[in-house]
Amino acid sequence: GSTGVGTASHLANELFTATAGVKALHIPYKSAGLAATALLAGEIQFMVTNMATALPHVRAGRLKGLGVTSGKRVAVAAELPTLHEAGLAGFEYTTWYGLLAPRGTPAGVTVRVHEQLTHIAQDAAVKSRLSAQGLEPRFSAPQAFERYLQSELMRWERVVQAAGLIAD
Repeated sequence: GSTGVGTASHLANELFTATAGVKALHIPYKSAGLAATALLAGEIQFMVTNMATALPHVRAGRLKGLGVTSGKRVAVAAELPTLHEAGLAGFEYTTWYGLLAPRGTPAGVTVRVHEQLTHIAQDAAVKSRLSAQGLEPRFSAPQAFERYLQSELMRWERVVQAAGLIAD
């Protein structure tokens, strides 16, 4: 199950099945909550979702957490192995958020925004709130983020093509 056709959770599921070498029927839902409800009800057998959606159900024993999709364990759920550690060699998927500005935004503005966001993310209260949700803030310079975006576009284009989600 996923949060809809073409969403990050859909593509993560496609990456999971390709890496695991299994076939699965994709069932799209309108939200993470609806997909999690379907998983809890046994309508679907698995989903890749975020910590905020899954962890309360895992802790209550209603769902089994097979592992985290990141390259390293997550502090808020250190008992869960990475999927790589659990035997799915080469699998890694993380959700990221980025701040984008229109082309032509003055460099001084982007540098200032980057500095302020980095400063805010270092605040203990902000770090604590993010950590409780399984989030770990990381910042890169605008040029490095642009290179990361390009690599992500290429990575997910390969997943989409391999899954046959779009015609060539």
